[in-house]
Amino acid sequence: RYLERSIANGYLGEDTYEYLGLAQSSLGRYFRSAEFFQKAVDQEPTDMRYLALAQAHINAGNIVDAEAFLVRTVDQTEDSIIEQRSRYLLGGIYTDLNENTKAEDQYRAIIETNPRAADAFYYLGEIFAGLDKPIEARAYWREALSIDPNHYGARLRYYK
Repeated sequence: RYLERSIANGYLGEDTYEYLGLAQSSLGRYFRSAEFFQKAVDQEPTDMRYLALAQAHINAGNIVDAEAFLVRTVDQTEDSIIEQRSRYLLGGIYTDLNENTKAEDQYRAIIETNPRAADAFYYLGEIFAGLDKPIEARAYWREALSIDPNHYGARLRYYK
């Protein structure tokens, strides 16, 4: 309320729209959150703002826009952590849409830059399990467990 009032009174900070986007998100107002993150991107486009905007669209159920902003984030960022987070989100979107090849590409790209990404191996196992390829799935879950012996999902699936 006070941030919106400050804008109405002529003050706009560098991060006002980001804070408004975060506040709306925490209140479960995801469409409004996406609107504020879009304004933040319009004010100054950064990889972190694109990622936040994409996450707001995912939360709002707007997968088409989320995908577009995640692809843009991956293409523009030089931060490996932001890239990896974006690729995990893209992989999840593609898995939900049954676009297994695209999802697999995202997880393999994560592994290429971070060979110790246990979650990426786990998700590859999930893809292959969904394709009814249990041998390949178990190999990926086993790799996830070799990296992180306490990986909850891989332990459940591998020892089932």
